[in-house]
Amino acid sequence: MTPDVVWCTSLPPRGDGAAQVVRALSWGGRVVSFNDAEEAARLDCPAAERMTVARSGRRILGKPVPFLDDILDWQTAAAEPVVGIVNADISFEATAAERRFLTDLAASGSLVCIRRTDVPDEATPLSRGTQLPQGFDAFLYPRGMSASLRAAGFCLGMPFWDLWLPLAAVLAGRPVAMVRAPLARHVEHPVVWNASAPVFMHLFVQAALAAAAGGASPAVAALLTHQLAAYRALVDLAAENEASAVLLNRLYDDFQSRILTVVETLAQTVDEISPAHLSGA
Repeated sequence: MTPDVVWCTSLPPRGDGAAQVVRALSWGGRVVSFNDAEEAARLDCPAAERMTVARSGRRILGKPVPFLDDILDWQTAAAEPVVGIVNADISFEATAAERRFLTDLAASGSLVCIRRTDVPDEATPLSRGTQLPQGFDAFLYPRGMSASLRAAGFCLGMPFWDLWLPLAAVLAGRPVAMVRAPLARHVEHPVVWNASAPVFMHLFVQAALAAAAGGASPAVAALLTHQLAAYRALVDLAAENEASAVLLNRLYDDFQSRILTVVETLAQTVDEISPAHLSGA
């Protein structure tokens, strides 16, 4: 029997309520939306449960995004054996058998990372979309893994939270499965969080260094230390020097690529979900 799953997200109060319901329920299972009090009061999506959080990024970031730790803490006491996090603008296009395979994979102990497929509109087939290496918008994992993924400061929908989860699992010695099969639709939209990238990159590197010091490979710790030194040197210059800002952006891309290489070297890769997977062979 397929384990029950609860998806955690943060649905916006704006937009087409019917479309929100479709996205929220496109996988199946229970859906819980985490919003601060102001957003929760305006949220119109009866199919999703509302969880009002005491804090959000509204004051610091100007956006009412929930903190990742608040979601992870809530998940530790969830009724379902499998829990997940998904960005609110993702629509799943997985079959029932594919959903069962990935949910069972999470139930067996893996952090399942589902890569989004970018498309220009809802009508474009996923087969004609584009997957970016760093674009993870959905994760499934056993409820008991939630506590080991914690790191203060990350916010859902902001930079680096999605890179942190697979690295945190690797550093904790937990199995990771990278799903490249096109299952998650993401309609392209303007990126609005560039200004906050330095803040969250700093959080990421500090959290990764702390986790690496607890027993990770010396090579991982050396990589993070090198990247942190380069980041610190450039971030101070970037505010006043355009060339340094360009270099800093390149550093972000290089940093993410290096971290993903480390993770993918240790992870199971699911390029497609074959009949053998679905039959349990």
